[in-house]
Amino acid sequence: MFFDVSGAPVSPISTSRLVLRPPTTDDLPTFVEMYSDPEVVRYLYDDVIPPHDVPTFMAKYLNAVVPGDGEWLSLAIEYQGEMMGLVSVCYRSVEHRQAELGYTLKRRAERQGFATEAAERMLAWCFQELNVHRVVGRIEARNLASE
Repeated sequence: MFFDVSGAPVSPISTSRLVLRPPTTDDLPTFVEMYSDPEVVRYLYDDVIPPHDVPTFMAKYLNAVVPGDGEWLSLAIEYQGEMMGLVSVCYRSVEHRQAELGYTLKRRAERQGFATEAAERMLAWCFQELNVHRVVGRIEARNLASE
């Protein structure tokens, strides 16, 4: 038997200094900053997105609900009222209770521990709220900062 909570709304999640919250249209400038920057997207699944196309790309991030099989949930990483990036989880298999964790930061938010802190909290959320028993993370071998 498995525990399927897909489709339930996701509330903000806090750490000692961060708020992980559903993205809003107010986050458009950060999405443009991240996804238009070749240095940020070089390790992602997406190519550079022209600024005028970012609002359409961003729309898929605005429905913050618990993901179902193969779906992603991305939460904004907010520090002192500013969005620093996204922390994301993909429910790889509801039946087998497996998820994948990832993150994206704008360049000026790198090397400040935001990804680590957000990923640790999202990992705990996966075990507590999604009831998974395995969470994997993939890193791009060339991204030395993620080692």
